[in-house]
Amino acid sequence: ADSARQRFAFEEILMFQLRSLLDRRQLQTLKAPTINFDKDSVVNFVKKLPFELTNDQRIATYEILKDLEKNYPMNRLLNGDVGSGKTVVALIAGYQTAMAGLQIVFMAPTEILAKQHFDSLHSLSAGTNLKIGLLTGSEARQWPTDEITNEKISKKLMQQKIASGEIQMIIG
Repeated sequence: ADSARQRFAFEEILMFQLRSLLDRRQLQTLKAPTINFDKDSVVNFVKKLPFELTNDQRIATYEILKDLEKNYPMNRLLNGDVGSGKTVVALIAGYQTAMAGLQIVFMAPTEILAKQHFDSLHSLSAGTNLKIGLLTGSEARQWPTDEITNEKISKKLMQQKIASGEIQMIIG
C-alpha cells in the first residue's frame, strides 16, 4: 500500500510538472510588446525614492525588467512578506512600461487595498511625470491633478482618460 501511494504521488507530481512545461511552452508562443530596459531612466527613478532598495528588491526588479524585454508574456510571481517592498518593485516595472508608452493596470482584491496602493504609488512616484488613476466600484481619483479637475473625478471621466491613454497607471 505504501509503495502504491508513493507511486501515485510520483505520477501526480510528474503530471503537474509536465502540464507546467506545456503551459510555459504555450506561453512562449504568444506575443507581447517588448519593453527595452532603460537603465538610466530606472536609475534616475530609483534615486528619487525616499529610501534605498534592498539587494533582494534590486535583483527582483532587474529580473522583471529583463523579462519585459522578451517578446512573449512574462509569467512571474513576486512573493514576500508584508512590507518587504513588492509594491515598489512593481512600481519600477510599471514606470519602465509607462515610459515605453504603454499602460499598466494593478488589480487589488479589495477597494481598501486599491486605495492604499494608489496612495503609496503616487507618493513614491512624486517628481516624475507618471499619471496614476484609481478606479474602484465606489470612486475614481487621479494623480497628479490637472487644470480642470481635482483628485476626485467621475468614474465616466476616468474611463475616458484611461481609454485615451492619458492615465498611464491604473489601480483597480
